[in-house]
Amino acid sequence: MSALRKAFRREIRHYVAHNNRMLSTHWTGRIGNLQDVLDQSLARSIRAFPRYVEELDGVAHGAGAPFLDIYSLNYIELLEIDAPYTRSGDNCSTVTVPRNSHYIVGHNEDWTSGQNDVYLLRARYPTGGGFVCLAYFGYLPGMSAGVNSHGLFHAINYLSPRDRRVGIPRTFITRAILDAPDFKTAIHIARAHYRSFGQSINLFKHGQF
Repeated sequence: MSALRKAFRREIRHYVAHNNRMLSTHWTGRIGNLQDVLDQSLARSIRAFPRYVEELDGVAHGAGAPFLDIYSLNYIELLEIDAPYTRSGDNCSTVTVPRNSHYIVGHNEDWTSGQNDVYLLRARYPTGGGFVCLAYFGYLPGMSAGVNSHGLFHAINYLSPRDRRVGIPRTFITRAILDAPDFKTAIHIARAHYRSFGQSINLFKHGQF
């Protein structure tokens, strides 16, 4: 993963710089000091998903960027839990059509429409298995659409929930779902952890939705 991030070093640094500018401009402090919020969130992420925190550390190392800058980039709901900032523009959609014993799934990626910042990532683990997904520069994979070696496919859509809080970034939840072997595990991941922000998670496997 570190080698991949080195290849995208310039792009990752660009998005980190943009995210830092957005935080410096829009952060109100309503929910507390930004550093304290990041520390609280990171502590929860380390307890729940130490493997993916380590993965982000690899991103930071490969990009030559501070770890906390990469973590705050992945904490994409930060400004929204510090309302009144609200995201604007179109968001993703997933359309599902049943056909015989299967589903035809369509997903559009509108989060950063018009920007060339999405790539197709195919990953294989040394111990076996892996995944294929749409990924963004500097972010944990899984926040868009993907399928793993267990045959579990997921597609993520944006929601703007009312119960916003300092917790585990939603990118960590979707990263863990990308490794889930089945519906039960994926749903447990989505429900069991103290997540910061809600999202729409569509799951498919062997004709089940």
